[in-house]
Formats: sequence, structure tokens, C-alpha cells
Amino acid sequence: MTEHLDYYLGKNISPVEQDISDFGKHLDRREALYRSLGIYSNAIKGKRVLEVGPGSGQNSLHVAHSMPEELVLVEPNPKGREQIKENYRSMNLPHVEPIIDPTNFIDYKRKGEKFDIAIAECWLGRTSPGLDMLRKLLDSVTLGGVVIATASPNVGLLATTCRAALAYRLIRETEMSFEEKTKTLVEAFSGHLDTLDNMSRLQLDWVQDNLLNPAVLTEVIHPIELLTLYENANILGTYPLIFESWEWYKNLYGKNLNRDRVWTQQYWEKSHNFLDVNTISGPKNPDSNRLLETTSRSLSERVIKIREHESPDFKLIQIAEEIKDLLPKEYSQVIKALDEWEDIYSKDKISVENIKNMPFFSKWFGRELVYMSFVRVH
Repeated sequence: MTEHLDYYLGKNISPVEQDISDFGKHLDRREALYRSLGIYSNAIKGKRVLEVGPGSGQNSLHVAHSMPEELVLVEPNPKGREQIKENYRSMNLPHVEPIIDPTNFIDYKRKGEKFDIAIAECWLGRTSPGLDMLRKLLDSVTLGGVVIATASPNVGLLATTCRAALAYRLIRETEMSFEEKTKTLVEAFSGHLDTLDNMSRLQLDWVQDNLLNPAVLTEVIHPIELLTLYENANILGTYPLIFESWEWYKNLYGKNLNRDRVWTQQYWEKSHNFLDVNTISGPKNPDSNRLLETTSRSLSERVIKIREHESPDFKLIQIAEEIKDLLPKEYSQVIKALDEWEDIYSKDKISVENIKNMPFFSKWFGRELVYMSFVRVH
């Protein structure tokens, strides 16, 4: 069992619901995402599709509407299965009814042909159970089949990691129930979330899944780690796009069809762009970006180690200072945000009002996810 699932089952929650009242916009978003991954709606039509850990099932509605031959949703969380059934009952467009399987994916057994497409978003990481399930996900598709999974650069998680450090100190002071912790953190961070244009995630769910979930920082896998794990597959597409090529198409045969090496090179030239959703800049020195990533991971690991703590941790502040020294010059707003974070985090006690009144830090969010698609070749 993954730490994500253990947390959800223990709290009887499935905190992944979105506001999809504008259903057309929701379908457009999913279509745009899958296009970037090389999967158009027509590529789903008539195919056998698996989604593992679909949560509320809201994202799978786009797949169901694309009319696959078969859609299997493997969801071991009873709360999630309730949400899936409710969301499909509300679906008033043509679609394929999914088969909802309650099995933990590591124990899931497929009868019949393998799938053409397998999807797992936002919950499988570099822990041993997570890696086993990622391998099984690739093995669940036919040769030439496609796997869609997600990875998280630590630079992209940096803003959320800093928020988690504030949140841990805010809820550590007194004994609180899970509901009280949720309410306190929603009050503290709702103004931050309001700065994100087009955010569809419910704020309560975001708090429970990004600040209270112990797996949010431990069960992540880095894009390069995922690329390495899938040695029996070739990368098909990603979002953000990252990769570009001006090579003559007639050069693309044999081993040249595998873009992993060039994709990796371009990733490290551009990975600083995961730092801040409001800032994009040109390629940088790959070694500098690797050091920034390594230091960001150190900060994340420090927050994981100290978890809920009463007093400011000076090792954590030291790492944040090192990160500021590594930031490209275009990221002056992030430096201001980190300065503001240090001022609040260094206080003997942190209040909800302290967190609500952070004009720079409140607007800082990273690009936390890389969606990656792979074609199985062995």
C-alpha cells in the first residue's frame, strides 16, 4: 500500500475533487493535455484503457466520452469509488460506462488482452511500492501501447514545500482534530490559492492533499528518474512540452527514434522554469540547474524529516538561503517570496494572520507536475 492510499483510507477522504460545473471547459483542458502527450480523442476511440487511482473519476470522464472499447478504473479507496459513481451518474454526454475495480493495483490481475493505454496521475512515486506499480503500469500495456504518468521536479515543489513548513508549525501548537487542522489551513492559505487563475481544485481538497497529506513530498518521482525507470519505453510527449527538435526527419530511424538522451539534455537546460508559474526564461547552464534541483530536494527532505515542529528550524532556513543564491536573475519575485517566507517562518509563533498577509509569497506557486507519455517498445 502506498502512503497516499494509507492516508486516504485512514481519514476516509478522497481529496481530489474539482469544480467542473463548466463541463465543456473541463473536457477542453483534458483534450489539450492529452494532445500534448500525443493522444487525441480519436486515438482513444475503440481502445482498451486503464486508469489506476482515478480518485473522483472526473478526469476519466474525458476518456469515457472519447468512446474507448473498454475503460477500467482501478480504485481501492471506497470514498473515491463513491465519487466515481456519482460523477458518472451526472454525465449527460455519450460515454462508455467504466468497469470500476476495487483492487489495490499491485494485486490487480488482467483477464484477456493487455491495454492499449494506461494512465496514473499524481500519486505514484519513488518509494518501493510506487516504483513497483509504475513498472506494472508499463507491463499492463501491449507493445506499442502508451503509458501516461506524472513526475515532479523538486524546484517545482519548492513553493508548496515552503507552505508545508509553515502549515506544520501552525497546526503543531495545540492538539487539533483533522477537521480543525483542515479548517485552520484553509483559512490561512485560501488567499494564496485565490491568486491562481483557472484553478479548478476545491480549496479544502488542496489543503488536505498538499499540506496535510504525509505522502505529498515523499511519494514523488523526478522526471529523469521516471525516464530511467522506463528503459523499455520511448518518450512520446510531455506537458510542459520541454522538447524541441530541428533535426531532419529522415535522420529519425533506428536508435534515433528514442529521444531520451536529447530530452534529458533539454530538460536540464530548462528545468528552472518549473520554479514559478509566472516566470519563464531561456535556457540556462545545466549544471546550475542540477545544483538548484539538488538543493531544492534537500529542503524537501528536511521538511519531511522535521514534519510538525514548534520552533523555526535553522537548517531549513540555511537551505532556503542557499537556494536564493542559486536562482537566476529573472526570479527576483521568488527571492522576495523566500525573504518573506523566512521572516514569517523565523517567528517564535506563526498565526493564521501572518500567513494570510504575505503579498509576495502568496502569489508564488511552482509548476509542480510534468505529465509524461511513453510508448512501450520491449
